Parts: sequence; C-alpha cells; structure tokens
Amino acid sequence: MKRLHSPRCRNRAQAAVELALIAPILLATIFILLDTALFYTTQLSAANAVEAGARYAAVHAIEWSNATPPASDTIEQTIISDEGLATILNQDATSSSGSPNRTYLAITYYDTSGDTMQECGSYTVADGFQAESGYTEFSCIQAGNMVKVTVDCVYTPLTPVLGNLVPNGVVISETATALIEHI
Repeated sequence: MKRLHSPRCRNRAQAAVELALIAPILLATIFILLDTALFYTTQLSAANAVEAGARYAAVHAIEWSNATPPASDTIEQTIISDEGLATILNQDATSSSGSPNRTYLAITYYDTSGDTMQECGSYTVADGFQAESGYTEFSCIQAGNMVKVTVDCVYTPLTPVLGNLVPNGVVISETATALIEHI
C-alpha cells in the first residue's frame, strides 16, 4: 500500500501555513519601519532647509518673494532648493484642495536692542512685511536683530494602517534663528 501523505509533504504544508500566519505581521513591521524612516528623513530635510533659510536671511534679510515659484535669490527659494521641499506657502495661506501635502513658511523678525527680545515684524506673501506697533520695516530689520524662519510641513504615512490613524498626516515644524548680519 502506498502512503498518501509522507512526512516530507506534511513539513511543506506546515511551512506554508506558518508563512501564511507570519507574513502579514512581517510585512506590517517592514512598512512601519519604512514609514518611520521616511518620517525622520522628512523631519531632517525640513530642519536642514530651515537652517539654510535662516543663514540666507541673516545676510539677505529682506529677500522675499510672492512669486510662484520664488526667484532664485530669495529666502523661500533657498529653503526649497536646499532640501527639495516642493511647495512653500506662508502661514496665512490655505490649501485650496485641503491636501495634507502642504508646507508653510513664516519669517519673523525680533528687535534685540532692549533688555528682552521683542517681535518687531513678520513677512507674509499676502501682506508683505507687517511691522508691529512702534516699528517700521527699516527700524525692525537691522544688523544685530534676529530673524526666525519656521517651516511647517505635513508628512502623510504610506502605510494604510498608519494613514488611517492620522488621516491628515503628522505636522513637522522646524524653526531656526539667526542674527541679521547686514541688509
């Protein structure tokens, strides 16, 4: 009499069942690790870009642009070209599509001449430079004062499970400041 199920055949079947049970867990772990790596890559990219923007703003404090895309000699374009962040909008702008893949930019200036550092103005695409009460653009943006550049971008997870947990993505906010060297 011939045996229908040899031990070798049973081992293969058992291995297939074990693979079917462990494969989803293994794939989920791989995708979560991939998402984590991409999140930190985006965070480091934003940090490097905002530092480059602050360094540029320290020497070119009034180089703004409301053009799309911004001119090559602007703070905005310095941030975009440093780490490839695709879209730079100012904090007052809103995404018409509501897309989570947006990036916001804020440029704020501080007067350091007194005992405490005080905000003296900010720049937005919509309004241009807006001085705080008691300041003008020229009294605010001077050598020795501070410029703060903030970039907010949203990371949208690739993994569907994580994407469902945070459907609007995770906001990554990076800020860098620099001393204005000259105008």
